Amino acid sequence: MENRLLDTDIEIFQGSSDIDIIGGNEHAKKSQRNAQWFSEIFELTTKNSQAALKYDGNSLRAWFNENPQHVLNTDLENNEDVLKLYFTQMIESDLKRATIVRHKDSVNKILKAMSLANPFVENSLFGDWLKSALKVKPAAQKQAEGMDHKSLAMINENLSNECPLEFRNKLIFNIAFDALLRASEVCAIKIEHIDFNTETVYIPSSKTDQTGQGEYLYLSDTTISLIKQWIPLLKRKTGYLLRSLSPKKDIRNAPLKYRTILDAFRSASVLAGKEYGFFTGHSGRVGAAITLAEKGASLFDIQRAGRWANAAMPVVYTRKASARLTGMGKIAKDLGR
Repeated sequence: MENRLLDTDIEIFQGSSDIDIIGGNEHAKKSQRNAQWFSEIFELTTKNSQAALKYDGNSLRAWFNENPQHVLNTDLENNEDVLKLYFTQMIESDLKRATIVRHKDSVNKILKAMSLANPFVENSLFGDWLKSALKVKPAAQKQAEGMDHKSLAMINENLSNECPLEFRNKLIFNIAFDALLRASEVCAIKIEHIDFNTETVYIPSSKTDQTGQGEYLYLSDTTISLIKQWIPLLKRKTGYLLRSLSPKKDIRNAPLKYRTILDAFRSASVLAGKEYGFFTGHSGRVGAAITLAEKGASLFDIQRAGRWANAAMPVVYTRKASARLTGMGKIAKDLGR
């Protein structure tokens, strides 16, 4: 019997009805067990990864709803034909190349979870086809704009320590910049993670920390001073460092949400003379990488500071600075041009 991708009774994502996938009777038992494994794995991934997988799964389901003549099942050739059509339509759309690649990864995971024939695993030529077909799409992505040290200085001057909202947001920006943190990592910082003697913050886990050993990251004197002024306002010595605020701007016990970090960066854009929304949740991390490059830090040092698995992203983030500091950019200054 066919395995059809439809609204049904097997939930891949535990606690969510966003995506429901069923296997036919022949593979229902195996599919359901895989779904349980997949659900547990899903809950252990980052919130951003969860959101991306849900979105991609919903997009796939919507496509099948619009094309009911097509199904995914246990026949490899069928799934090759169906997915070739699916990805061809995506490539012909306005979707970015990176979005389509992410969709490919999500479809691969869904096929594995449901024990369906998987062209990405069972036929390497299918992956080669998609890779070649994607060449018509430009690879460049719009990267987060960097909140460099100059922008951060302007923002610090415009935020008051007397207002809990402004003080908290100032802490967000300075911590994210010093430690090159992702927005999700800023949300998770606890008071006990701060070591004032060594001027470090401990990050227990992160996107690139596959072994779960955690990492100690540097905090500047400016940031340490701000934290020392902030902690007494919390009226507790443990728990989350950065917390949500009530409508009256009273500090609550609940930790920050990712959305709060994003809104803070967007609002800070105006304080740095930019349009609202110029900065995003990654802008402190990107801006710090740019500042490191401008001050002569090696690519390895930047990669190490940002805990990137390889040098690919540091190269992308710092290529504008590198153009000014290396090659003709460097020689032109020596020539007085």
